[in-house]
Amino acid sequence: MAEPQDSKYTGIPKSLYPQVRQQIAERTGVLKKTIKEQLKQLDIAAGEFEEARSKIQVGIDELQSHLDEADNDLSYINEKDK
Repeated sequence: MAEPQDSKYTGIPKSLYPQVRQQIAERTGVLKKTIKEQLKQLDIAAGEFEEARSKIQVGIDELQSHLDEADNDLSYINEKDK
């Protein structure tokens, strides 16, 4: 799914790290908020239609993978900025 951070950020000057860090933080915030909203929907869907619940869970899993990628990106940028 995601490309490795070392290829994704190759050639980015350290002077752009604050901007990249901010973009990752914004992406992380949106993903966390969306996951929280989807979890609420999952609770609502519980007991209703298993198919709907399953679709919501698939969406949460995908969002979580994007959040994991954002966390890895931030760790990579922070490590390179030392």
